[in-house]
Amino acid sequence: MEPVGYNNMKKLVEYMPRLLRRVSAKVKKPIVILLDSLDQLSAKDDSYLLNWLPTVLPSNLRMIVSTLPREHKILDTLKKLFPDTTNFVEVPSLPDKTCFEIIDKYLAKRKSCHTNSKNKLVSAFRKCPGPLFLKLILNEAVKWNSYTPIIEVVLKDSVQGAINLLFENMEKKFGQVLISHALGYITVAEYGISDLEWEDVLSCDDEVLDDIYRYHDPPVDGIVQMPPVLLARIRYDLKEYIVERRSFGKTTLNWYHRQFTETAHERYATGSAGNKLHKVLAQYFIANDGIKGTLHFTDEEKQ
Repeated sequence: MEPVGYNNMKKLVEYMPRLLRRVSAKVKKPIVILLDSLDQLSAKDDSYLLNWLPTVLPSNLRMIVSTLPREHKILDTLKKLFPDTTNFVEVPSLPDKTCFEIIDKYLAKRKSCHTNSKNKLVSAFRKCPGPLFLKLILNEAVKWNSYTPIIEVVLKDSVQGAINLLFENMEKKFGQVLISHALGYITVAEYGISDLEWEDVLSCDDEVLDDIYRYHDPPVDGIVQMPPVLLARIRYDLKEYIVERRSFGKTTLNWYHRQFTETAHERYATGSAGNKLHKVLAQYFIANDGIKGTLHFTDEEKQ
């Protein structure tokens, strides 16, 4: 029953109904498959035409799909495939009451229940009432303390603005050069980048190494590489915004939402900056026996 040449989209599409029937017969219980955000699919293999989506399902299996209404005409295509209007439900904006409950529980769980925090969160949410935006501003708000200067208590009024604020704060914490390159490689890697590749390519990036070792020498004489502990800290701060996916037999890191990809691309991967990222990434994947080069560190006073 396994598909022959499963990397062929046509064979996969032919195999899917058989797989669903087999699973349905084996489980013999109600099954619900949820496919969220069809609009975030890659455009390859004409995915937006939805030729791959089964239109006939076993009696004990149901499928729920979601998409933004105006992206890639996916909703129009779904309506042609399934003319019965009762199959469609519009998901409304997150209501204020639900938002308030989420804010209260989220802040209480993290023991951060300042009145000013709640007021700012509610005010910001009303300008952009969506779950992703709420998640971003909540994660920003839990960093505030009762003694945090009011000038530092800042929230944006859009998803893109909130993502940029997250990136800006990471740049302040880890340095603009390191973050712009580290997040840039996640962004420009077409099929994602593995943890090992991420560390390796940053270790091949002269600008990153020069920035990291500006004020001190590498800990091991003769070996210059990206400190794994530093990358682990960046990974930890991004844990809610990146996902792991299987790509060509390995696990890769990817942005979990399209708006992160778009914002990161605009911030880090356009123009000459983007060209440099692609160049280093290409050199890394082309090299068979490692990349050799001479590093010239900026002459700064070493501590």
